[in-house]
Amino acid sequence: MSELKELIKELKGENDPSFYDCIIAVTKYNGSYLVKSEPNLDDAFDGCDLDDNLTDKSNLPKEAGIYKCKIRYHAYKSHHPLDPVEWDVNVSIVSYEMVSI
Repeated sequence: MSELKELIKELKGENDPSFYDCIIAVTKYNGSYLVKSEPNLDDAFDGCDLDDNLTDKSNLPKEAGIYKCKIRYHAYKSHHPLDPVEWDVNVSIVSYEMVSI
């Protein structure tokens, strides 16, 4: 039965979100940058500036430091009538913890 559900989701263009284990740096001047991700987010991100890549910044750490975090990346079809193959994404930080260096 789960195979049928997965097939229906695929036919409808629905995808499950992907989760990435990352290291980010937050500066004291409110800059935040992706340092490393597993698996690699380089193809999905436009540079390493998190302000340019996160669609939801509500869980972005405010205090300067280096953090281990989990980033949620969810791509989905936007179903725009003028461009039926257009995809959009939601990218957010799910959890984070400061790393002492």
